[in-house]
Amino acid sequence: MIGKRTLKRIALLATLVAFVGCQKEEREFFTATTQDYSATTKVHIASGNQNSIAYWDNGDQVMINGTTHSVTIEASNSNTAKIAAEGVSAYGEKYYAAYPANRATMSGSTVTFDIPYSEKYTTNSSGQQLVNNIMVAKSDGTKLAFQNAGAMLHFSVKGSSNGVGQLLAIEVSCDRPLCGQLTVDMSGSTANSTLVGSPSDTARTLLFDEPYTLTSTPKDFYLNIPALTGATKFRVRYILKNGSNLRIFDKTKTADITFTKGCIYSFGQDIYDGSSTFTFAGNAGTMVTPGTGDNPLKITSGDIFTASAYYFGTAGRQFILDRDITVTSSVTTLKATLDGNGHTITLGSSNSLFQSIDGGTVKNLTVDGTISSPTCVNYRFGAIACEAKNYATLENCTNKATITCIQGKNNNNTIVGGICAYVNSSTINECRNEGEISTDAQYTGGIAGYCNSLKSINGCSNSEPVNVTIANGESRDIFVGGLIGNISLLSSGTLKAENCQNYGEITISGTTSKDIYCGGCFGQATASSSFSIEKCSNMGSITCNMTSSGEMYFGGVLGSDGSGGESIMLNCYNEGSIGNTSIKLAGGLLGRSQRMSIANSYAFCNITASTAAGLVADGATLQTIVTINNCYYFGRLTSNSPSTKYGIAGSSADASHRMELTYCHHPKGKGIANFCGANSIAYGTCDSVLTATDAGMLTSLNEHKPTGGNGWTTGSDHIVIQSGKR
Repeated sequence: MIGKRTLKRIALLATLVAFVGCQKEEREFFTATTQDYSATTKVHIASGNQNSIAYWDNGDQVMINGTTHSVTIEASNSNTAKIAAEGVSAYGEKYYAAYPANRATMSGSTVTFDIPYSEKYTTNSSGQQLVNNIMVAKSDGTKLAFQNAGAMLHFSVKGSSNGVGQLLAIEVSCDRPLCGQLTVDMSGSTANSTLVGSPSDTARTLLFDEPYTLTSTPKDFYLNIPALTGATKFRVRYILKNGSNLRIFDKTKTADITFTKGCIYSFGQDIYDGSSTFTFAGNAGTMVTPGTGDNPLKITSGDIFTASAYYFGTAGRQFILDRDITVTSSVTTLKATLDGNGHTITLGSSNSLFQSIDGGTVKNLTVDGTISSPTCVNYRFGAIACEAKNYATLENCTNKATITCIQGKNNNNTIVGGICAYVNSSTINECRNEGEISTDAQYTGGIAGYCNSLKSINGCSNSEPVNVTIANGESRDIFVGGLIGNISLLSSGTLKAENCQNYGEITISGTTSKDIYCGGCFGQATASSSFSIEKCSNMGSITCNMTSSGEMYFGGVLGSDGSGGESIMLNCYNEGSIGNTSIKLAGGLLGRSQRMSIANSYAFCNITASTAAGLVADGATLQTIVTINNCYYFGRLTSNSPSTKYGIAGSSADASHRMELTYCHHPKGKGIANFCGANSIAYGTCDSVLTATDAGMLTSLNEHKPTGGNGWTTGSDHIVIQSGKR
């Protein structure tokens, strides 16, 4: 007999018996939800517990108090079904249904049911029979009958007298989808557990809310699975740890695997001896080294992630995130590969996920949380890592965590980046920052603060504000970029920073006696060999509320190119305003040029600075002749004097180190009297135009695009690079 119990109390028993109720209406109903199993949509009764396992077809009947009632799926809501139950007395204004059972009847508030599968069930202290196997409801026309749908696997695990282990998870996998409801009997356990995985998955995992501590008393687990025929691989894994050591034990069955419904399959008793090995009795099993070969470790909880820390430090290991998790401590070193698999790790502390990615790879991962750190690790701080070095790879990663890192003046070269603070001889591709950054660091960027010997950066973006407040009296040069504060490319080969965009606002405040390098994408970029910045753009405004007795180089895409190899900016644009007369030098694309040519690019923005130029503000330290070809500026320039406003480029160093302008355009009028400054040359192909959409200007830009350049087209308000992202 079933006694009177509330739904909440019953749900906590972690059994496969469900009690479902609803408030009184004009008619009395049980409410159920539907799920799609195979090709047939059946009614699935649940009370928020997806381990419930009774199903009804539309039109099936349930017998209550000797009267049959039909199940109907409401046409107005295909996700809801109701079992009519008129005339049934209520208890606490709720009605109760019990399942699985061979047949169920209700008298008042008491439900009686028969159990067809007696090999495994539990009777609780109230005398309720709790069935522990999968059942499916079928109608025989007069009542709802329940049938066994699957098999049961039995495991027994215990610790030995010389050691205690903690069970983190049990995983069952097969080469066939584990359809239906997979459950685990946790009878007699005080540990809370969660079953994860979709019925269509080939793996289902039981996670423990807290690691389950094994003792010398055997703990029995009963795993209920669908009946299987013709499978060729079936695996059960225990994932345990002893101290900080992760241990994995595999039980694998291969070839002609059949698990018949209504049967129990015992895998024997296993003893964890608390050391680095297992002692086993009964069925064969093997130790698995986490993350080796074609056997990547599936990370299903924060506990497993933390326990994997030792193995993260071994090159060649493979780890894959199976679901969103929370991690409460930082991992020292990653030399392995972590595939986020599209999932999110929430940082539960004010630390980077990894202190160092040393030759390892992080990909397809999102990091979230709030980071507020008064002391940066090694004066470097990023959401995913403090540093990446030795040919590490960051690919398709996203930061959504808000980062605040304030150190005070002369702060030991503090470096802050949304993804990774310091990148050395490594690669960043397709990474995104979606978390606001506030720092007083020397190097700050939405993606990375400082990149040294960068292998490549491609397809990265920042969408959130980057705020830098310089402590008064700071005596270090400051580098700020929407993407990277300071970027240094490898010394060999022609390398690119490509397809990168900044949409976030950049704000710099404070006082310094040193130089400031700030760009919508990059603060400064240097290389001893040739390099290019291609298809990069900025849409975020740049605001400077500070004073400096040093130099100040602000650019819509790049603050300054450093001395070294030849470089080019190609197919780039800026549509973010640059504003404040406290800025000494500001260019719509580039603040200072030393060896950088520009082609097929534009700036469409307002610029305010002591010296303001549509594209390039300063060439006073040029070391060669550079060209500005097939480019234009459109907007309003504001400076301290009409003589320090230049439609395209400011002054060059001298005749041997100058900027040469061809097929360049700036707006006619708007108080711009000069195409360029002293020693810079604007050839006859350059012209002032009334509006940015003049047909002649569009024709000129399309006809004279450089090799590798994109065409131009007319946008809603101005001319844009044809492949530009607006």
